[in-house]
Amino acid sequence: MRRLDFLIIIATILVIPLTSFGWTRTYGGEYEDRGYCIQLTPDSGYIFVGCWNDLHACLIKTDKWGDERWIQTYGNDTIFSEGYYVKVTPDSGYVFTGYMYILDDLDFEELWLVKTNQNGDTSWTRTYGSDQTDFGSCVDEIGDGGYVVLGKNFSQSYDCIWLLRTDEWGDTLWTRSLCGGGEGSHTGNCIQHTIDGGFVMCGTFGVIKTGSVGQQVWSYDPGGSSNYVEQTEDGSYVVTGSKDNGVFLLKLNQEGDSIWMHRWAESNWGRNGRCVHEIKDGGYIIVGNMAYSSFSYLYLMETDSLGDSLWSQVYGGDDDIGYHVRQTDDGGFIIVGDTRTLSSVGGLDIWLLKTNEYGDTVWYEGEPRRIINPQEGDTIAYMIPSAWFKNSGTYPISDFYCHCEIASSNFLTPDYYVKYWVSYEIEPGDSVLVRFSEWASDDSATYTARFYTSKESEVLWQTREKTVTFYGEPWLGVVEEQHLVLTPCWELTSSCGAQITLRYSNYPDGFAADVFDASGRKVDKLESADVSGIITWGTCYGAGVYFIRAAGDQTPKTKRIVLIP
Repeated sequence: MRRLDFLIIIATILVIPLTSFGWTRTYGGEYEDRGYCIQLTPDSGYIFVGCWNDLHACLIKTDKWGDERWIQTYGNDTIFSEGYYVKVTPDSGYVFTGYMYILDDLDFEELWLVKTNQNGDTSWTRTYGSDQTDFGSCVDEIGDGGYVVLGKNFSQSYDCIWLLRTDEWGDTLWTRSLCGGGEGSHTGNCIQHTIDGGFVMCGTFGVIKTGSVGQQVWSYDPGGSSNYVEQTEDGSYVVTGSKDNGVFLLKLNQEGDSIWMHRWAESNWGRNGRCVHEIKDGGYIIVGNMAYSSFSYLYLMETDSLGDSLWSQVYGGDDDIGYHVRQTDDGGFIIVGDTRTLSSVGGLDIWLLKTNEYGDTVWYEGEPRRIINPQEGDTIAYMIPSAWFKNSGTYPISDFYCHCEIASSNFLTPDYYVKYWVSYEIEPGDSVLVRFSEWASDDSATYTARFYTSKESEVLWQTREKTVTFYGEPWLGVVEEQHLVLTPCWELTSSCGAQITLRYSNYPDGFAADVFDASGRKVDKLESADVSGIITWGTCYGAGVYFIRAAGDQTPKTKRIVLIP
C-alpha cells in the first residue's frame, strides 16, 4: 500500500454533439460604452447599436462567435450622438435611430435616422424636430421600403409621444402626437409594424394600437412602464416592463383586452423587463436587470406560452444590464447590454452574451462530463478527486480552470477547494482527465463534491456543474492503490467525402484496423503506434462504399464509409 501520486492524463473520446453553447464578449473605448439593440444578420452574425466612448452612436458587426467584423461610429468633435435601435433592411444594410446634437447649436438634441449599407457606411441621414430635446427610441421597417419611428418631440406635447412615418429616403410622410392618458411627460420605448398594416407601441403610457396612418384604435395601461411590445404568431401582443419594483409580462388580444398578466418581484430587489421575444416553442424570453442597492445584474428569464416562468439566470453584478434579446438558430439566445463588471478600464463596456437554450454562458466550452472519483453513494476515507473535462464547443480551447469543491453537510463553505489550470490546447470533442490533490475525511458526515470549469481564476461564470454526494469516514493514514482502467474506443468523425477521418483513444499497444471494399475484399490496413490519435484514409482509392473493422481482438465493430471524388 502507498499514497497515490498526482497525475494528469490527456485522452481523446467520442464527440457528443450539443444543441448550443455560449460565450461572452465586451467592446469599448476609454470611456463609457453602451449597447441597446441587437439583430441577427443574414450571414448568421450579429449587428448591434449603441454609444461609443460616451460620445458617438456606433454600429458593430460581428460573426456568430462575436468576433468583430467592423465597428463604425457616427459623429465628430462637434457632433455627438447615440443610437438606440437598429433594423436590418431588405438590401442587407441597416437603419438605426437615436439622437444627435451639434455642440454649437445650444446643445439641443434632434431625432436622428441613419441608413447605412452592409458595411455600416452612411447612405443618408435625417434629423427631425426643432430647438428642443428630441430623440428616436425605436424604428421599424415597412413593406414599402419606408420606416416608422417612435420617439419624443418636446415641442409638440409634454404629455404625448411622437410617431413619425417616412419614405425609403427618410423624408417625412406624416407625424402624429399620441397620448396614453394620465399626467406627466410620456416616453415611447418600442414600436412594431403590425400584420394589419397598423402599428403597436408602448412606453410610460402603457400600450397603444393605431391604424395605418397613426390614428389611435385602442390603448391599455397596465401601470408602471411598458418597455417592449411584440406581436406574436397568433396576432396577439406580448408586453414586458416594470411595475411596483417587479418585472411583468402581459398578453393582450388583437382588441387590446388582457388575456393574462404575470409579475415577478421580491423584497429588496428591483426587477425590470427591457425586452421580450417570442421563441420557437411558443414561449417567451425576457431580458432586463435585477438590482439591489448599488448592484445591478443582467437578468434573463424564459416562460412557457402561458407566461409561467421556466427558469431565470443572472449575470455580472456590479453595474450590468441587458437591453435586447433574440433567439438564435441553435435555440440559444443572444443578448446585448453593458457591463462594468467586465470592463478593463473601470467604465461601462458594451456586453454581448451568447447563451445556450437554458441561459448558460460558458466562457470556453470546457465542462465536466464524467466523474471518476468519488462515485455517488460511496463511503470514502481518502481519495484523489478525478473527473473528465470535455471541450463541448466548436473551437479549440486553452487557458481555463477546472475546479473541484467538497463540502460537508455540517458546514456552509467547502472544506476542500482545488483548481487546476489547463494551459494547453484541447480540440473540440477531446477531453482531459484531471486528478486533483488528495482529500482525506476527518469526520463522519455526508459530503458533496462539485466539479465545474471557468475562464477566470476568480469565478464570475462557470459551466453547468456536476455533483456527487457520498459519505466520509475518518482516514487512518493508508489507502490501497487504485487502478484507473480506460476503455478503448474508436469512431469515425467523418464517414463520407474525398477522405474519411477516424479518431481512437486508449489503445496501449497502438491501433490497427482493416479496410474492405463492397465485395468483402481486404484492400488496406490502418495502423498507428500511438495510444490515442487521428487517422485519415481514402485519398488514393476510388469512389465507392468501403468498410472499416478494428483488427485482431480490438473493439469489434465495423463502420461503413463512402468515398466521393
